[in-house]
Amino acid sequence: MNISPNWLAVAALLAIAGMNTSTSALAQPAAPSPEPVTETFVKQGDDQVSSPFTTATVLKLNAIMRRSKLAIDSYDASIAETRADVEAARAPNAMPSARRKAKAMIAKIEKLAAAAAAAHVDLGKAETELKASGEVYNTTVLGGMKTFSTDVDTELHTAVTELSGRLATK
Repeated sequence: MNISPNWLAVAALLAIAGMNTSTSALAQPAAPSPEPVTETFVKQGDDQVSSPFTTATVLKLNAIMRRSKLAIDSYDASIAETRADVEAARAPNAMPSARRKAKAMIAKIEKLAAAAAAAHVDLGKAETELKASGEVYNTTVLGGMKTFSTDVDTELHTAVTELSGRLATK
């Protein structure tokens, strides 16, 4: 089985991207410092860099994150068509087949939402087990995973509610 550790990198990037970093559009650069700024870089060898989790934990967390990623990717691939189908079904002269198609598309997103919710719950359980195990792990990477999982779960459930509501009203 060849599972790429790239999921951890994606989770870390998502954690960083999810941080509140809003700035004013009118922000001005800081005044130059009268003293020159020097940076010191410490070179690390490959033997000094460690994984944020044990191999077993990486495999477990990657499997959970993969489920969330597949759910959001499938949603992203179908949401434009689903929205168009819902709007077509709401038209005054819409055929019953248009309404059936819209309902079927919403049902597909409901299944994706259920899969995302299950992955989110499983990630919570895995976090609890990880904390209880005493294993040393990277909290930022785990935080990124939690943020991603929460966002996927929320987005899919919100979409189901919004689309179902739109289809129910003409």
